[in-house]
Amino acid sequence: MNGNENWRLWNLQALIPDATEATLKNIEAKRENLALDGNHFVSSEGIIKIIREAKQFVANHPSLATGITVTMHIGPYAFVPGLHMLLGAKPAILANRQAKNEIESGVKTLRSLPGLDGDMRWITTDEKHFTLKIARHLKRNNPLIVYLDGNSGNGGITETRETGVSLELPGRTIRVRDGIARLAVRMELPVHGVVARWREDNSIEWSVGFNQKWSRDTDPETVARTIYGWGFNEAIKTPEQWTLPAIINHSSECFRSEKLIEDIGLEQKYQLFQQLLKNSKTKVLLKPGVKLWGSGVLADLSRQKFYSAEGLSDAALNLLKVPGGVSVSSLYDLFGSKWISFHGARLYMLGLLECA
Repeated sequence: MNGNENWRLWNLQALIPDATEATLKNIEAKRENLALDGNHFVSSEGIIKIIREAKQFVANHPSLATGITVTMHIGPYAFVPGLHMLLGAKPAILANRQAKNEIESGVKTLRSLPGLDGDMRWITTDEKHFTLKIARHLKRNNPLIVYLDGNSGNGGITETRETGVSLELPGRTIRVRDGIARLAVRMELPVHGVVARWREDNSIEWSVGFNQKWSRDTDPETVARTIYGWGFNEAIKTPEQWTLPAIINHSSECFRSEKLIEDIGLEQKYQLFQQLLKNSKTKVLLKPGVKLWGSGVLADLSRQKFYSAEGLSDAALNLLKVPGGVSVSSLYDLFGSKWISFHGARLYMLGLLECA
């Protein structure tokens, strides 16, 4: 697997901890057979069916006309605002600038369809006083649409990772935003979880996960975990239709600055490594879970830590994984003193190499 594939598998394992390389390949093969950019509208009959079913869906869920609709980048996600326009509402989509650019073309396609040319606006998180604009929009009983897996706002994804609410996924802890949850609690607004998925016949399957209103005394962090927990559970159901799995590594708690700064006693560890080298019979062994991702990333999957590979090779790491360990004298024979003084010392000081 190359570096990008390793990252994709790592993201998948946050949702499906026992996922393997074969699992990833199976999902990506399914994804190749899907047009996730909204280009499913290939016939007038298909358009008529999609609109007819959407109208039936909103007729069964008129409450979507107000409050906050949360969704994910799953399937034909750009069609979600169309539900609100079919209800005669005036939705606003909350997104950062990059997300707006990515979604906008799909929304333009949507608005070209019969009956879907109503009022709609964007509110971007880089606008001045954007939270005030959101509040005013909602006070007019207009619906707000939020794509949860954007997971950004003021300060971008870095701010999410540093100050967000912790969320336990099946295989990892990430950080999520709680601004929408705080708004929903403060204004006592209904929150609707809606997902659109492609069917095999290119029609759309709509589902509502929840419709809930929380009182002002509810803990916003609890609400945020409920909302995002629902969103990621939806992603697990059809991972081949989810287009933003990279949000997991961007939001992972292990990349918070406080997790990256460690008091590891480097000087002391360096001295211990030098003592270890004095006994040529001492054997060292690479700790479990240490892998190279491509040529650039040294991954410690046991502790969810990632470092620059600095020129390490798979061949070298494989030798350090030999059961029972490899002796110091063999290290000198195989790699030479220069390799040991840099790579050997670095692996030991990072806690990746131990005495066998």
